[in-house]
Amino acid sequence: MRPESLKTGDKVILVSPAGTIDENVLFWPMELLENWGLKPILSMNSRSRWGRFAGKDEMRRNTFQEALDDPEIRAIFCARGGYGSTRIIDDLNWERFIENPKWIIGYSDITTIHNRLHQLDIESLHGTMPINYKTNTQFAMDSLKNSLFNAPPSYAVDGTNYNKPGKAEGKMVGGNLSIVHNLIGTKFNIQFKDNILFLEEVGEYYYSVDRMLWALKHAGVFDEISGLIIGSFTDIKQDETPFPESLEQMILKFVEHRDIPVFFKFPAGHQDDNWTVVMSGKYKMEVTDKNATIEYVLPGHG
Repeated sequence: MRPESLKTGDKVILVSPAGTIDENVLFWPMELLENWGLKPILSMNSRSRWGRFAGKDEMRRNTFQEALDDPEIRAIFCARGGYGSTRIIDDLNWERFIENPKWIIGYSDITTIHNRLHQLDIESLHGTMPINYKTNTQFAMDSLKNSLFNAPPSYAVDGTNYNKPGKAEGKMVGGNLSIVHNLIGTKFNIQFKDNILFLEEVGEYYYSVDRMLWALKHAGVFDEISGLIIGSFTDIKQDETPFPESLEQMILKFVEHRDIPVFFKFPAGHQDDNWTVVMSGKYKMEVTDKNATIEYVLPGHG
């Protein structure tokens, strides 16, 4: 299911299902959304703090549940990631949301929620969050706005020497590597077979990234996907003993046995130029020697 596109006058909400955030940071994003013609409200828990979290688990869960259930709210903007969505995901009730789906937007820790929506076969947006709006590029913000109000844009990116040419179709799945890895083998694991896997990450050590990718391999993920898109791997660190492979070499070894396209350096993830993609949305992907493209396919159009 694809939620309805937003229109002028729609009521939307900024919620914090994970990390705490200074509510003063959200005043400018609220003003921006008003300039887009929306009517944003700020959730109660966005003013709360419980250690690193935006309120205790019960508060964050109840606030998010209210946003899911409210038929007047047409989109849920997750204010930031951090850590915490996994602590509330098990107790959320999606029955009313399924009857009246709305866009949920976020990335990083919000991958947990994207995974749950994939299980429900409902599209969501992997895109920048209000905590980042002031530093995001104009293109990143335009891609978010277009995805919400119109058809999501198609993208073309210059090729790299590491890309693997080919074509693929499938639903866009994945998100933050750490979260995808943590959900493997749980009831919130996603369907990888015949789908396009997108991965991004931030702040991990090279060996830790390699270890998580091995876990995906051992779970059979790389045997099932139809294509692989590598987004931003930001601030990936070496320890005192340098890792012997580059990031590209590390990743390619897991798909060298497959004749599937691989697309590196897609601008999505923990960076200012964070382009929006539709999770669980169907895409056509093509990688050539010159560039790589992904095209969103509207439901019922192929």
